[in-house]
Amino acid sequence: MSVIQWWLTYFYNAASEYLISIRQMSCRFIKSTNSGLFLKLLSSSDLLRRNYI
Repeated sequence: MSVIQWWLTYFYNAASEYLISIRQMSCRFIKSTNSGLFLKLLSSSDLLRRNYI
C-alpha cells in the first residue's frame, strides 16, 4: 500500500509541475500573440482609415 501511495504522490507531483509549466508557457504564448494581433489590428485599421478618408 505504501508503494502505491508513493507512486501516486510522485505521479501527482510530476503531473502538477508539468501542468504548471504548460500553463505558464501557454500564458506567455497567449500574451505575445495577443499583443501581436492587437498591433496588426491597429495597423490594419489605420491603413483602412487612410484609404477611406
